[in-house]
Amino acid sequence: FPGDLSLQDWVQTKSVALVDELTPTNFPLYERLRLPMLILFLNPDRKRDTLLKNAFKRSAQDFYGRISFVTADSRKYEEKMFSLGLFDGKHQPAMTVSVPSGKIFVPFSGDLKSHEQISKYCG
Repeated sequence: FPGDLSLQDWVQTKSVALVDELTPTNFPLYERLRLPMLILFLNPDRKRDTLLKNAFKRSAQDFYGRISFVTADSRKYEEKMFSLGLFDGKHQPAMTVSVPSGKIFVPFSGDLKSHEQISKYCG
């Protein structure tokens, strides 16, 4: 199996959804993958926010197996967004990356509807 992956690690990596909602239940799985995690905070009840997932999913296809793409409810994780410097207004969509080392990255400042800009940020 590639690198230092055990069979279990390899299966876990390959069984993760292309894009998934980050929850307290599945967070440990993503943590075990030891992959950078691109987090799109949005309000799932707001139609224009859910439309942002289209560009996000397109970018996820380009980086599958190298970066985990997850969404998180901006209403539930408002404090986390604030601590990451993502608070641009109450429950506004925002995106950043979390890496296993804990290094903080500059929050994404491009157009969340642009697959090209999201992919460039990931590169």
